[in-house]
Amino acid sequence: MIYFLRHPETGLMKIGTTTKYQKRLSDLMQKHGDLELLGLMYGNRSDEQQLHQQFSHLNEAGQLSGIEWFRADKELIAYIDKHAQMTLPLPTPSRERYGTVGIVSGKGRIITRFNELLVLKQERTAFNITLERIALETELAYATILRWSRGQITRYDEDTLIRLLEYFEVDTVSDLLGYEPNGKEDQ
Repeated sequence: MIYFLRHPETGLMKIGTTTKYQKRLSDLMQKHGDLELLGLMYGNRSDEQQLHQQFSHLNEAGQLSGIEWFRADKELIAYIDKHAQMTLPLPTPSRERYGTVGIVSGKGRIITRFNELLVLKQERTAFNITLERIALETELAYATILRWSRGQITRYDEDTLIRLLEYFEVDTVSDLLGYEPNGKEDQ
């Protein structure tokens, strides 16, 4: 993912790439103080380097210790406005991605409805919701949210369940988890 940040004191803008946005943002904020997210877009290191080249005339290398900082300019701001978003959409989960969580005594399995609830919340709010955003808003670890989205949960912590129920605005654990006996096909 490519990210665009602005340093509020200098006004300089950073164009960077990462696969772990939350950790990268945390590291940058420890180094530079508060930073403002201007947008995100899909891309890799090659795409980032292409953007660095495209906006090289705005480069302020050395100002904030690095070559990825650029002067705020109408051209760069217009590019961000046109191509970046504040959140990136999650892939729409297929029915099978609603997730097997674990086998229960060989008789059946626990399934999570996490992704189904996520899609419903996105439809209800008309926002694309990232796993990072869920982690921030629930104050749960990103790794925990990722395991839930992948159906890789094998233990059920009461605090985690309560936070997810509140986040998705559902009332019972059965709204989040279900039991499927062996031999029953997904409906």
